[in-house]
Amino acid sequence: MFPLVTFDFEIKIKNSNQLVRFVAALILASVVASASLIVRSYTYSDHLTYSDVELSTDEGLFSIMIPLARLAPGHKAYNDWRTYTRHRIDEWTTDRWVTAAGGTKFRAREYFAMLGQAGNDDTISTGIFMGFGYVFVDSTLTSASRPGPLLWIVVPIWAVAAISTAAIGALLCMRARFGIRSLLLLTAIAAVILLLPTLQASP
Repeated sequence: MFPLVTFDFEIKIKNSNQLVRFVAALILASVVASASLIVRSYTYSDHLTYSDVELSTDEGLFSIMIPLARLAPGHKAYNDWRTYTRHRIDEWTTDRWVTAAGGTKFRAREYFAMLGQAGNDDTISTGIFMGFGYVFVDSTLTSASRPGPLLWIVVPIWAVAAISTAAIGALLCMRARFGIRSLLLLTAIAAVILLLPTLQASP
């Protein structure tokens, strides 16, 4: 049994006026940050890849691609950070995300719209409704390292900002006590989440 060790995080709010000012400042900071990110996301797409899991900003959306297949034998997980710029390649195509090195990718809204028009029976997609949507894609033919299904989820940046602000506000305004066992459990969960994408299939 671990000894009971607690860590206290507390903001002392003496009166209702101070509480109102604190909440207003937190909301204002969140609005400014999310608005700046939304505006930027229509010109630039910041793209982070960790062990083939891809997280990016895309026209007011957060986009995350999660491979549901383990790494193929002999392949290594891909890690990368790059920034795409919105660009029209030629007069016959729509705008795409491109990099200085020549890499390209579809805009999320365009790709989801294409799936809806194609009516592919092998693809499960909700389309994008109010910024929310997901699609299951079979990447067997397009990815040698991750042959199998891929889950692509999009959510509005404002929704992520609102949830994050509410969670931070709740933690800061309330007295939070974390025992050593709770911290170890959270650390273990985080380690498992980071480890899962690196699992490799048997030869």
